[in-house]
Amino acid sequence: MPDLLSPQPAAAAGFEQYIREYSGGVLALSSILLGKGSEAERVTAGTFNKLYEPYCKGKLKAADFPVEAYRECILQCTKSAKSRNLRTSKELSWDDQLVKALWYGLLLPLPEIGKILGKSLPALKAQLRQVREHTAGQKPLRSQANLSIV
Repeated sequence: MPDLLSPQPAAAAGFEQYIREYSGGVLALSSILLGKGSEAERVTAGTFNKLYEPYCKGKLKAADFPVEAYRECILQCTKSAKSRNLRTSKELSWDDQLVKALWYGLLLPLPEIGKILGKSLPALKAQLRQVREHTAGQKPLRSQANLSIV
């Protein structure tokens, strides 16, 4: 018989709220990095599966949830891309693709991107400048931000 005093059901209900709130952004990020399809959906589900236990055990604070969700998504996308030998852009490094996806694709503010990637704002600004210069001849991704996925 389940323990009715266990915090597990309350934690699960709170976690479901986070899934509703952040699954669109996590799916958008995985779709930008891996392409739309079943792999992006698998990574999205895997991201929330990985965060469930730490959340229920109180190891994941509510304020840190979005940052940790994007970090876990990036980790799983990186593993998937390596296993499939996938690079979404032949010209940009994977690290530059991450910055481009978070800034132009998800429209996240620089301080949040800095937290997600563990980078200082000056380093992040310099990297974005290089990405902009590199992609100056291409159609900007920012004009297409918040695609129908989100």
